[in-house]
Amino acid sequence: MKILQASRFTVGIPFRESIAHQLKARRQTASLVVKLFTAAGASGYGEGAPRAYVTGETLPGLVAAADRVLPALAGKTFGSVADISKYTHAVRLAHGPALACALEIALLDALGQERGCSLAEFLPAPTGQALTYSAVLPFLPAEKMPRWLELIRSLRLPALKVKVGREDDVERLRLVRDFLGPTIDIRLDANRAWSTAEALPRIEALLPFAPTWIEEPLRPEDLTDLPALANRCPLPVLLDESVTSLPEAMACAEQITPGQLCFNLKLSKLGGLLAASAIQQFAEKNGIPCQLGCHVGETAILTAAGRHFARAHRLDYLEGGYAPFFMADDLTAGPVSFAPGGKLQPLTGPGLGITPELQKLVRYDAAHSTLLTPENA
Repeated sequence: MKILQASRFTVGIPFRESIAHQLKARRQTASLVVKLFTAAGASGYGEGAPRAYVTGETLPGLVAAADRVLPALAGKTFGSVADISKYTHAVRLAHGPALACALEIALLDALGQERGCSLAEFLPAPTGQALTYSAVLPFLPAEKMPRWLELIRSLRLPALKVKVGREDDVERLRLVRDFLGPTIDIRLDANRAWSTAEALPRIEALLPFAPTWIEEPLRPEDLTDLPALANRCPLPVLLDESVTSLPEAMACAEQITPGQLCFNLKLSKLGGLLAASAIQQFAEKNGIPCQLGCHVGETAILTAAGRHFARAHRLDYLEGGYAPFFMADDLTAGPVSFAPGGKLQPLTGPGLGITPELQKLVRYDAAHSTLLTPENA
């Protein structure tokens, strides 16, 4: 597969309302989309979603890195998935995981199109698990909570993640349980809200609502206490911001008691499908549960990539596909979100199985799309 041209777009699609958690409130998407065109006529698309509070990456920094990296792709040949993995690993080390993720997905998409096969063919064999997605409940004004809870109930979703870390956590959890009943599976996400001294009392206060996991309980300045807290915590601790690479996952596994540790796998923060797959396979061998996570505002590209990933890996929970519920638009005409019950069917067709609409990429590109070749770089 030979790359002829590379271009990039930024994507800022408005939200219908602000989506907030402990570390950030967002009013629109913030992603970089890469489009690659091959000598065989394939167009591959990939997306990276930089998050400063997770990996230190920003969208302006990602655009600048893309403008340095993409021109050198013109004329480059990739003969295998191993070639793609080696290349994107080097990009990750030099420029961060979001750009590596966007390039990897675009390259795998294009390779699948050239070979006439799904991107899923480049991942482990399907597990046979049904793809069942869960909801995420952000911080909302009290008057908006019933509408969101009614939506979750109407979709018959089996599981829900609730953002916590504020003074009204107990009241919010009580409302959720009263509204949705005793059977829905509830996970908690503190987004690094608490000090070491606060964490256990705050978690214990929420135990009457029967949560399953607690995600990232400790604030950044207290992270050296994370292993000790996890080993004492009454709930397994799910790590998101704390695990952005396989070495970090392995280090956490050495320090935290089995049964107390889980990993949140987000494709963009890890550098793509292949890097996320390596962490999931390590975790499965060591009895560590994983979930597929997503950044707020991922578009159809990362959602589609996540669906392929979910089909190929054993995961306790799946997050993503939320665009129709809070975004004003997406990059494809047809939805890639989950159906009632949280169910999703595998994507079919070559590559990603979706094709973003160029007019939408141009419409939502605040930084203006750029064709990057050696002549105009």
